[in-house]
Amino acid sequence: ADGIAVLGSFVLDCPGGEEALSVTEFPEEYDYYAEFNSVNGLTGFIFQAQDTGNLYMNQVSVTGSAWTPNNVRWHSKVAGNYAADPLPFVDGVDRDMGVWYRVRFEVRGASFAAYLGDAGAGMNDLSLLSE
Repeated sequence: ADGIAVLGSFVLDCPGGEEALSVTEFPEEYDYYAEFNSVNGLTGFIFQAQDTGNLYMNQVSVTGSAWTPNNVRWHSKVAGNYAADPLPFVDGVDRDMGVWYRVRFEVRGASFAAYLGDAGAGMNDLSLLSE
């Protein structure tokens, strides 16, 4: 509508610790929405990828995660090797496992922003987590 690509709707369930792609062609700019329930404290989303060994992704880490709880974990993976940059949630609110959330990512080339709220929340009701 405003020049941002619409990729369509997909449902993707992936075993913990694995990567899977629901699309293989990523536009330069798009918004990515999902609802998720973090069953182990860490839920990841892939934004750009050549394959599962070379990608950019984000993890939302909530209370109970073994990896920097209540952080957004921005990642790159090159030749199968990860580099992570965990950042505490900007809004300072702790999130729990076993709760359904709605997430929105704004992808603008190499710039990303993450927003989070309760499942079913309107897009204007999501809190900024990280840029």
